[in-house]
Amino acid sequence: MRYIKIGFFNTVLALVGAAVPFCLAFASSESPQTFTFQGRLLNEEGSAPLNKVVDVTFGVYSPDGGCLLYEEKQTEIDLSATDGMFSVQVGSATGSVRRTDLDPGKTMAQIFANRGTKLRDDDSSSSQTCIGGYTTANGDARKLRVVVTPQGEASITLSPDLTLSSVPSAFSSETLQGMGPSQFVQVSGNVSQTTMSALTDRGDASMLHNHDSLYVKIGTNASQNLGSGVIYTTGTMGIGTSIPSADLSFGGDKDRVLQTDRSTVGGRSFSIKAGGAASGVADLAGGNLNLFSGVSTGSKASDIEFFTSPAGGAGTSDNAPTSKLVIKGSGLVGIGTGHGNTPGAQLHVNVGAAGTVGLLVQGAVGQTADLLVLKKGDETNAAVFDKDGNLTLSGNLTLPGFPTGDLQAVTRLYSDTRFATRTLSTAVPEANQVIAWDNVAGQWAPMNVPGALTF
Repeated sequence: MRYIKIGFFNTVLALVGAAVPFCLAFASSESPQTFTFQGRLLNEEGSAPLNKVVDVTFGVYSPDGGCLLYEEKQTEIDLSATDGMFSVQVGSATGSVRRTDLDPGKTMAQIFANRGTKLRDDDSSSSQTCIGGYTTANGDARKLRVVVTPQGEASITLSPDLTLSSVPSAFSSETLQGMGPSQFVQVSGNVSQTTMSALTDRGDASMLHNHDSLYVKIGTNASQNLGSGVIYTTGTMGIGTSIPSADLSFGGDKDRVLQTDRSTVGGRSFSIKAGGAASGVADLAGGNLNLFSGVSTGSKASDIEFFTSPAGGAGTSDNAPTSKLVIKGSGLVGIGTGHGNTPGAQLHVNVGAAGTVGLLVQGAVGQTADLLVLKKGDETNAAVFDKDGNLTLSGNLTLPGFPTGDLQAVTRLYSDTRFATRTLSTAVPEANQVIAWDNVAGQWAPMNVPGALTF
Protein backbone atom coordinates (compact mmCIF):
# COMPACT_ATOMS: atom_id res chain seq x y z
CA MET A 1 0.00 0.00 0.00
CA ARG A 2 1.27 3.43 -0.91
CA TYR A 3 1.36 6.14 1.73
CA ILE A 4 0.62 9.65 0.56
CA LYS A 5 1.09 12.88 2.39
CA ILE A 6 -0.95 15.86 1.21
CA GLY A 7 -1.41 19.43 2.34
CA PHE A 8 -3.24 22.70 1.77
CA PHE A 9 -1.62 26.11 1.81
CA ASN A 10 1.77 24.77 2.79
CA THR A 11 0.41 22.77 5.75
CA VAL A 12 1.41 19.11 5.31
CA LEU A 13 -0.88 16.48 6.86
CA ALA A 14 -0.97 12.69 6.81
CA LEU A 15 -3.74 11.33 4.67
CA VAL A 16 -4.94 8.52 6.90
CA GLY A 17 -7.77 9.74 9.20
CA ALA A 18 -7.18 13.41 8.34
CA ALA A 19 -9.89 16.02 7.96
CA VAL A 20 -8.86 19.32 6.44
CA PRO A 21 -11.08 22.35 7.29
CA PHE A 22 -10.61 25.48 5.19
CA CYS A 23 -12.62 28.22 3.49
CA LEU A 24 -13.54 28.28 -0.19
CA ALA A 25 -15.17 31.37 -1.72
CA PHE A 26 -15.81 31.89 -5.41
CA ALA A 27 -17.36 34.99 -6.99
CA SER A 28 -20.39 34.56 -9.21
CA SER A 29 -18.33 36.11 -12.01
CA GLU A 30 -16.19 32.95 -11.93
CA SER A 31 -12.96 34.63 -10.77
CA PRO A 32 -10.95 33.16 -9.09
CA GLN A 33 -11.78 29.57 -10.04
CA THR A 34 -9.26 27.55 -8.08
CA PHE A 35 -7.85 26.58 -4.72
CA THR A 36 -4.35 25.21 -4.06
CA PHE A 37 -3.82 21.50 -3.35
CA GLN A 38 -0.35 20.36 -2.19
CA GLY A 39 0.81 16.86 -1.35
CA ARG A 40 3.58 14.22 -1.40
CA LEU A 41 3.27 10.70 -2.74
CA LEU A 42 5.35 7.84 -1.21
CA ASN A 43 5.85 4.23 -2.22
CA GLU A 44 3.79 1.42 -0.76
CA GLU A 45 6.16 0.94 2.20
CA GLY A 46 6.20 4.68 2.92
CA SER A 47 9.97 4.61 2.93
CA ALA A 48 10.69 6.49 -0.29
CA PRO A 49 9.03 9.09 -2.49
CA LEU A 50 7.06 8.01 -5.54
CA ASN A 51 9.14 9.19 -8.48
CA LYS A 52 6.71 8.54 -11.37
CA VAL A 53 4.53 10.44 -13.78
CA VAL A 54 0.96 10.37 -12.51
CA ASP A 55 -2.55 11.61 -13.41
CA VAL A 56 -4.64 12.96 -10.52
CA THR A 57 -8.46 13.19 -10.56
CA PHE A 58 -10.14 15.53 -8.09
CA GLY A 59 -13.83 15.14 -7.28
CA VAL A 60 -15.98 17.35 -5.04
CA TYR A 61 -18.95 15.51 -3.51
CA SER A 62 -21.95 16.13 -1.27
CA PRO A 63 -21.40 15.76 2.51
CA ASP A 64 -22.23 12.05 2.40
CA GLY A 65 -19.92 11.50 -0.58
CA GLY A 66 -22.80 10.13 -2.66
CA CYS A 67 -23.37 12.95 -5.16
CA LEU A 68 -20.68 14.20 -7.54
CA LEU A 69 -20.70 17.99 -7.79
CA TYR A 70 -17.44 18.60 -9.65
CA GLU A 71 -14.70 16.50 -11.26
CA GLU A 72 -11.50 17.37 -13.08
CA LYS A 73 -8.41 15.45 -14.17
CA GLN A 74 -4.86 16.81 -14.17
CA THR A 75 -2.46 14.73 -16.26
CA GLU A 76 1.26 14.00 -16.48
CA ILE A 77 2.39 15.36 -13.13
CA ASP A 78 6.09 14.46 -13.01
CA LEU A 79 7.22 13.55 -9.48
CA SER A 80 10.72 12.36 -10.47
CA ALA A 81 12.42 15.69 -9.84
CA THR A 82 10.35 16.80 -6.80
CA ASP A 83 10.94 13.90 -4.43
CA GLY A 84 7.23 12.95 -4.80
CA MET A 85 5.92 16.40 -3.95
CA PHE A 86 3.40 18.33 -6.08
CA SER A 87 1.24 21.46 -5.93
CA VAL A 88 -1.73 22.07 -8.25
CA GLN A 89 -4.63 24.48 -8.64
CA VAL A 90 -7.97 22.69 -8.36
CA GLY A 91 -11.02 24.27 -10.00
CA SER A 92 -12.01 25.51 -13.44
CA ALA A 93 -14.64 27.39 -15.36
CA THR A 94 -17.54 25.47 -16.89
CA GLY A 95 -16.57 23.94 -20.22
CA SER A 96 -12.89 23.68 -19.29
CA VAL A 97 -10.93 20.81 -20.86
CA ARG A 98 -9.89 19.80 -17.34
CA ARG A 99 -13.41 18.66 -16.53
CA THR A 100 -14.20 15.00 -17.02
CA ASP A 101 -17.12 13.46 -18.87
CA LEU A 102 -18.86 12.81 -15.53
CA ASP A 103 -18.65 16.46 -14.41
CA PRO A 104 -22.23 17.87 -14.00
CA GLY A 105 -21.27 21.31 -15.35
CA LYS A 106 -21.83 23.46 -12.26
CA THR A 107 -19.96 26.71 -11.63
CA MET A 108 -17.52 26.78 -8.73
CA ALA A 109 -19.85 29.28 -6.97
CA GLN A 110 -22.79 26.89 -7.33
CA ILE A 111 -20.77 23.92 -6.08
CA PHE A 112 -19.97 25.51 -2.71
CA ALA A 113 -23.17 27.57 -2.16
CA ASN A 114 -25.62 26.47 0.57
CA ARG A 115 -28.87 28.18 -0.45
CA GLY A 116 -31.29 25.42 0.48
CA THR A 117 -31.93 24.65 -3.20
CA LYS A 118 -31.57 21.45 -5.21
CA LEU A 119 -28.08 21.37 -6.67
CA ARG A 120 -28.46 18.10 -8.60
CA ASP A 121 -31.37 15.91 -9.62
CA ASP A 122 -31.48 12.15 -9.25
CA ASP A 123 -29.53 10.54 -12.11
CA SER A 124 -30.18 6.89 -11.30
CA SER A 125 -31.18 6.23 -14.90
CA SER A 126 -28.09 7.82 -16.48
CA SER A 127 -24.59 8.39 -15.07
CA GLN A 128 -25.49 7.21 -11.54
CA THR A 129 -23.18 9.80 -10.01
CA CYS A 130 -25.90 11.39 -7.86
CA ILE A 131 -28.45 8.77 -6.91
CA GLY A 132 -31.36 10.42 -5.11
CA GLY A 133 -30.18 13.93 -5.98
CA TYR A 134 -28.78 16.52 -3.57
CA THR A 135 -30.35 19.61 -1.96
CA THR A 136 -28.01 21.90 -0.05
CA ALA A 137 -28.54 22.90 3.56
CA ASN A 138 -27.03 25.61 5.72
CA GLY A 139 -23.65 24.53 7.09
CA ASP A 140 -23.13 21.66 4.60
CA ALA A 141 -19.49 20.77 4.03
CA ARG A 142 -18.17 19.17 0.85
CA LYS A 143 -16.01 16.05 0.37
CA LEU A 144 -12.88 16.04 -1.77
CA ARG A 145 -12.01 12.68 -3.35
CA VAL A 146 -8.52 12.19 -4.86
CA VAL A 147 -7.73 9.42 -7.35
CA VAL A 148 -4.04 8.85 -8.36
CA THR A 149 -3.18 6.94 -11.54
CA PRO A 150 0.53 6.23 -12.13
CA GLN A 151 1.12 5.89 -15.86
CA GLY A 152 0.78 2.28 -16.95
CA GLU A 153 -0.74 1.23 -13.60
CA ALA A 154 -4.16 0.92 -12.01
CA SER A 155 -5.86 3.88 -10.37
CA ILE A 156 -5.75 4.27 -6.57
CA THR A 157 -8.55 6.12 -4.70
CA LEU A 158 -7.06 7.75 -1.62
CA SER A 159 -9.00 7.11 1.55
CA PRO A 160 -10.69 8.66 3.41
CA ASP A 161 -12.24 11.58 1.49
CA LEU A 162 -11.10 15.00 2.70
CA THR A 163 -13.67 17.33 4.27
CA LEU A 164 -13.93 20.81 2.78
CA SER A 165 -15.64 23.08 5.30
CA SER A 166 -15.69 26.78 6.00
CA VAL A 167 -13.77 28.56 8.72
CA PRO A 168 -15.72 30.49 11.40
CA SER A 169 -14.94 33.95 9.91
CA ALA A 170 -13.00 35.79 7.25
CA PHE A 171 -11.65 39.31 6.96
CA SER A 172 -12.84 39.51 3.35
CA SER A 173 -14.82 37.21 1.11
CA GLU A 174 -15.71 37.59 -2.54
CA THR A 175 -18.98 35.71 -2.08
CA LEU A 176 -21.56 34.92 0.56
CA GLN A 177 -23.11 31.49 -0.03
CA GLY A 178 -21.86 31.76 -3.59
CA MET A 179 -23.44 35.16 -4.28
CA GLY A 180 -21.17 38.02 -5.30
CA PRO A 181 -21.36 41.75 -4.39
CA SER A 182 -23.56 42.58 -7.39
CA GLN A 183 -26.29 40.31 -6.02
CA PHE A 184 -26.73 42.36 -2.83
CA VAL A 185 -28.14 45.82 -2.13
CA GLN A 186 -25.14 47.90 -1.06
CA VAL A 187 -25.14 50.98 1.16
CA SER A 188 -24.41 53.93 -1.11
CA GLY A 189 -25.86 57.42 -1.58
CA ASN A 190 -29.49 57.40 -0.37
CA VAL A 191 -29.43 53.63 0.15
CA SER A 192 -29.22 52.88 3.87
CA GLN A 193 -30.93 50.74 6.47
CA THR A 194 -33.20 53.69 7.28
CA THR A 195 -34.30 54.38 3.72
CA MET A 196 -34.78 50.68 2.94
CA SER A 197 -36.98 50.34 6.03
CA ALA A 198 -39.03 53.37 4.93
CA LEU A 199 -39.62 51.80 1.52
CA THR A 200 -40.78 48.47 2.92
CA ASP A 201 -42.73 49.31 6.09
CA ARG A 202 -45.92 50.34 4.18
CA GLY A 203 -45.56 53.94 5.36
CA ASP A 204 -45.19 57.16 3.33
CA ALA A 205 -42.02 56.92 1.23
CA SER A 206 -42.81 59.87 -1.07
CA MET A 207 -39.63 61.71 -0.03
CA LEU A 208 -37.46 58.82 -1.22
CA HIS A 209 -38.47 58.70 -4.87
CA ASN A 210 -39.17 61.02 -7.78
CA HIS A 211 -41.45 60.80 -10.83
CA ASP A 212 -41.06 61.97 -14.39
CA SER A 213 -43.51 61.99 -17.32
CA LEU A 214 -43.14 58.22 -17.77
CA TYR A 215 -44.78 57.34 -14.47
CA VAL A 216 -48.23 57.64 -12.91
CA LYS A 217 -48.32 59.03 -9.40
CA ILE A 218 -51.26 57.47 -7.58
CA GLY A 219 -53.38 59.98 -5.67
CA THR A 220 -52.16 63.12 -7.44
CA ASN A 221 -54.52 65.93 -8.49
CA ALA A 222 -52.34 66.90 -11.46
CA SER A 223 -52.93 65.84 -15.07
CA GLN A 224 -50.88 62.83 -16.14
CA ASN A 225 -49.90 61.51 -19.57
CA LEU A 226 -50.37 57.74 -19.88
CA GLY A 227 -48.71 57.65 -23.30
CA SER A 228 -50.05 56.02 -26.46
CA GLY A 229 -49.91 52.39 -25.34
CA VAL A 230 -52.73 50.13 -24.22
CA ILE A 231 -54.10 50.72 -20.70
CA TYR A 232 -56.03 47.74 -19.43
CA THR A 233 -57.25 45.94 -16.35
CA THR A 234 -58.71 42.48 -15.86
CA GLY A 235 -61.01 43.85 -13.15
CA THR A 236 -63.44 46.76 -12.94
CA MET A 237 -62.76 50.50 -13.17
CA GLY A 238 -64.35 53.29 -11.16
CA ILE A 239 -64.40 57.04 -11.84
CA GLY A 240 -65.45 58.91 -8.74
CA THR A 241 -66.05 55.65 -6.89
CA SER A 242 -63.80 53.10 -5.21
CA ILE A 243 -66.41 50.33 -5.39
CA PRO A 244 -67.48 50.13 -9.07
CA SER A 245 -70.62 48.05 -9.59
CA ALA A 246 -70.04 47.51 -13.33
CA ASP A 247 -67.09 47.10 -15.68
CA LEU A 248 -66.91 50.92 -15.84
CA SER A 249 -68.74 52.81 -13.08
CA PHE A 250 -69.13 56.53 -12.32
CA GLY A 251 -69.67 57.85 -8.83
CA GLY A 252 -73.35 58.56 -8.23
CA ASP A 253 -72.97 61.88 -6.37
CA LYS A 254 -73.26 64.11 -9.48
CA ASP A 255 -74.26 64.15 -13.17
CA ARG A 256 -71.74 62.56 -15.54
CA VAL A 257 -70.93 63.17 -19.22
CA LEU A 258 -69.12 60.90 -21.67
CA GLN A 259 -68.32 62.80 -24.86
CA THR A 260 -65.99 63.45 -27.79
CA ASP A 261 -64.49 66.94 -27.48
CA ARG A 262 -65.05 69.61 -30.13
CA SER A 263 -62.70 69.80 -33.13
CA THR A 264 -61.58 72.62 -35.44
CA VAL A 265 -62.17 70.36 -38.47
CA GLY A 266 -65.72 69.38 -37.49
CA GLY A 267 -67.14 67.14 -34.83
CA ARG A 268 -65.95 63.53 -34.69
CA SER A 269 -68.34 60.61 -34.47
CA PHE A 270 -68.92 58.76 -31.24
CA SER A 271 -70.12 55.17 -31.68
CA ILE A 272 -71.40 52.56 -29.27
CA LYS A 273 -71.41 48.99 -30.52
CA ALA A 274 -72.51 45.70 -29.05
CA GLY A 275 -70.32 42.65 -29.54
CA GLY A 276 -70.36 40.87 -32.88
CA ALA A 277 -70.25 37.16 -33.60
CA ALA A 278 -66.91 35.62 -34.50
CA SER A 279 -66.14 35.79 -38.21
CA GLY A 280 -66.53 32.55 -40.13
CA VAL A 281 -68.77 30.82 -37.56
CA ALA A 282 -72.28 30.00 -38.82
CA ASP A 283 -75.56 31.09 -37.23
CA LEU A 284 -74.25 33.12 -34.30
CA ALA A 285 -76.31 36.03 -33.02
CA GLY A 286 -74.74 39.43 -32.47
CA GLY A 287 -74.91 41.08 -29.08
CA ASN A 288 -77.98 43.16 -28.20
CA LEU A 289 -77.56 46.89 -27.60
CA ASN A 290 -79.57 47.67 -24.47
CA LEU A 291 -80.19 51.26 -23.34
CA PHE A 292 -81.43 51.77 -19.79
CA SER A 293 -82.59 54.82 -17.88
CA GLY A 294 -81.88 54.98 -14.16
CA VAL A 295 -83.78 53.03 -11.52
CA SER A 296 -86.48 55.15 -9.87
CA THR A 297 -88.37 54.64 -6.61
CA GLY A 298 -91.90 55.26 -5.41
CA SER A 299 -94.00 57.64 -7.54
CA LYS A 300 -91.09 58.89 -9.64
CA ALA A 301 -89.96 57.67 -13.08
CA SER A 302 -86.96 58.09 -15.37
CA ASP A 303 -86.87 58.98 -19.08
CA ILE A 304 -84.66 58.55 -22.13
CA GLU A 305 -84.24 61.69 -24.22
CA PHE A 306 -82.38 62.34 -27.49
CA PHE A 307 -80.93 65.73 -28.45
CA THR A 308 -79.66 66.86 -31.86
CA SER A 309 -78.21 70.12 -33.14
CA PRO A 310 -80.37 71.82 -35.84
CA ALA A 311 -78.94 73.81 -38.74
CA GLY A 312 -78.87 77.59 -38.38
CA GLY A 313 -77.75 80.52 -40.44
CA ALA A 314 -74.30 80.66 -42.02
CA GLY A 315 -71.53 81.75 -39.69
CA THR A 316 -69.85 80.72 -36.46
CA SER A 317 -72.78 80.84 -34.03
CA ASP A 318 -73.36 77.68 -32.03
CA ASN A 319 -76.47 75.63 -32.76
CA ALA A 320 -77.16 74.12 -29.37
CA PRO A 321 -78.66 70.62 -29.42
CA THR A 322 -82.36 70.51 -28.55
CA SER A 323 -84.68 67.71 -27.54
CA LYS A 324 -86.07 65.78 -30.52
CA LEU A 325 -87.29 62.49 -29.05
CA VAL A 326 -88.32 61.53 -25.56
CA ILE A 327 -89.38 58.16 -24.17
CA LYS A 328 -91.13 58.74 -20.88
CA GLY A 329 -91.00 56.29 -18.02
CA SER A 330 -94.71 55.60 -18.65
CA GLY A 331 -93.94 54.51 -22.21
CA LEU A 332 -95.30 57.65 -23.91
CA VAL A 333 -93.17 58.65 -26.91
CA GLY A 334 -92.89 62.24 -28.04
CA ILE A 335 -91.28 63.39 -31.27
CA GLY A 336 -90.65 67.13 -31.31
CA THR A 337 -92.67 67.67 -28.14
CA GLY A 338 -89.79 69.54 -26.49
CA HIS A 339 -87.63 69.04 -23.42
CA GLY A 340 -89.58 68.69 -20.17
CA ASN A 341 -92.97 68.25 -21.89
CA THR A 342 -95.06 65.12 -21.57
CA PRO A 343 -96.40 63.63 -24.83
CA GLY A 344 -100.21 63.81 -25.11
CA ALA A 345 -100.57 60.31 -26.57
CA GLN A 346 -98.75 57.00 -26.78
CA LEU A 347 -97.10 58.45 -29.87
CA HIS A 348 -97.19 62.23 -30.08
CA VAL A 349 -95.70 63.86 -33.17
CA ASN A 350 -95.33 67.63 -33.00
CA VAL A 351 -94.49 68.95 -36.47
CA GLY A 352 -91.90 71.67 -36.07
CA ALA A 353 -92.26 73.43 -39.44
CA ALA A 354 -95.29 74.24 -41.57
CA GLY A 355 -93.77 72.62 -44.64
CA THR A 356 -92.94 69.33 -42.91
CA VAL A 357 -95.12 66.24 -43.32
CA GLY A 358 -96.29 65.04 -39.92
CA LEU A 359 -96.39 61.31 -40.69
CA LEU A 360 -95.37 59.51 -43.87
CA VAL A 361 -95.92 55.82 -44.54
CA GLN A 362 -94.42 54.84 -47.89
CA GLY A 363 -94.84 51.40 -49.34
CA ALA A 364 -92.12 49.39 -51.02
CA VAL A 365 -91.95 48.82 -54.76
CA GLY A 366 -94.37 45.96 -55.40
CA GLN A 367 -96.00 46.37 -51.98
CA THR A 368 -98.32 43.45 -51.18
CA ALA A 369 -99.18 43.97 -47.53
CA ASP A 370 -101.41 46.72 -46.10
CA LEU A 371 -99.74 50.10 -45.58
CA LEU A 372 -101.37 50.95 -42.28
CA VAL A 373 -103.50 48.94 -39.86
CA LEU A 374 -105.23 50.37 -36.78
CA LYS A 375 -106.49 47.81 -34.25
CA LYS A 376 -109.05 47.97 -31.47
CA GLY A 377 -108.48 46.70 -27.95
CA ASP A 378 -109.76 43.25 -28.88
CA GLU A 379 -107.08 43.17 -31.61
CA THR A 380 -109.66 43.35 -34.43
CA ASN A 381 -109.07 45.87 -37.20
CA ALA A 382 -110.54 49.34 -36.71
CA ALA A 383 -109.19 50.81 -39.95
CA VAL A 384 -107.01 49.54 -42.75
CA PHE A 385 -105.24 51.38 -45.53
CA ASP A 386 -104.43 48.68 -48.05
CA LYS A 387 -101.52 48.65 -50.49
CA ASP A 388 -103.48 50.69 -53.03
CA GLY A 389 -104.56 53.34 -50.52
CA ASN A 390 -108.14 52.10 -50.05
CA LEU A 391 -109.54 52.75 -46.57
CA THR A 392 -111.72 50.16 -44.85
CA LEU A 393 -113.49 51.14 -41.63
CA SER A 394 -115.17 48.79 -39.19
CA GLY A 395 -117.18 51.68 -37.75
CA ASN A 396 -118.92 54.83 -38.99
CA LEU A 397 -117.31 57.69 -40.85
CA THR A 398 -118.16 60.92 -39.07
CA LEU A 399 -117.70 64.25 -40.82
CA PRO A 400 -117.96 67.63 -39.05
CA GLY A 401 -121.41 69.16 -39.46
CA PHE A 402 -123.03 65.90 -40.51
CA PRO A 403 -125.23 63.57 -38.39
CA THR A 404 -123.80 60.30 -37.14
CA GLY A 405 -125.18 56.84 -37.66
CA ASP A 406 -125.27 54.20 -40.37
CA LEU A 407 -125.39 55.91 -43.81
CA GLN A 408 -126.70 59.16 -42.27
CA ALA A 409 -123.60 61.08 -43.34
CA VAL A 410 -124.01 59.83 -46.88
CA THR A 411 -127.78 60.69 -46.82
CA ARG A 412 -126.88 64.26 -45.83
CA LEU A 413 -124.42 64.41 -48.74
CA TYR A 414 -127.16 63.32 -51.12
CA SER A 415 -129.70 65.81 -49.73
CA ASP A 416 -127.34 68.62 -50.61
CA THR A 417 -126.85 67.02 -54.05
CA ARG A 418 -123.25 68.21 -54.03
CA PHE A 419 -119.92 66.54 -53.06
CA ALA A 420 -116.55 68.29 -53.46
CA THR A 421 -118.42 71.08 -55.36
CA ARG A 422 -119.54 68.59 -57.96
CA THR A 423 -122.95 67.10 -58.66
CA LEU A 424 -123.85 64.07 -56.57
CA SER A 425 -126.24 61.44 -57.91
CA THR A 426 -129.47 60.98 -55.96
CA ALA A 427 -129.27 57.20 -56.36
CA VAL A 428 -128.93 55.34 -53.02
CA PRO A 429 -125.80 53.13 -52.91
CA GLU A 430 -126.20 49.44 -52.33
CA ALA A 431 -124.12 47.34 -49.95
CA ASN A 432 -120.41 47.17 -50.78
CA GLN A 433 -120.75 49.83 -53.50
CA VAL A 434 -118.41 52.78 -53.51
CA ILE A 435 -118.90 56.40 -54.52
CA ALA A 436 -116.74 57.23 -57.52
CA TRP A 437 -116.68 59.85 -60.28
CA ASP A 438 -118.70 58.87 -63.31
CA ASN A 439 -117.03 60.52 -66.29
CA VAL A 440 -119.96 59.64 -68.61
CA ALA A 441 -122.66 61.14 -66.37
CA GLY A 442 -120.39 63.89 -65.07
CA GLN A 443 -121.32 63.28 -61.44
CA TRP A 444 -120.52 61.25 -58.28
CA ALA A 445 -122.43 57.99 -58.34
CA PRO A 446 -122.54 54.55 -56.60
CA MET A 447 -120.38 52.03 -58.45
CA ASN A 448 -119.03 48.51 -58.08
CA VAL A 449 -115.41 49.61 -58.73
CA PRO A 450 -112.48 50.44 -56.37
CA GLY A 451 -112.82 53.88 -54.82
CA ALA A 452 -112.06 55.93 -51.77
CA LEU A 453 -114.84 55.00 -49.37
CA THR A 454 -116.43 51.59 -48.64
CA PHE A 455 -119.62 51.25 -46.53
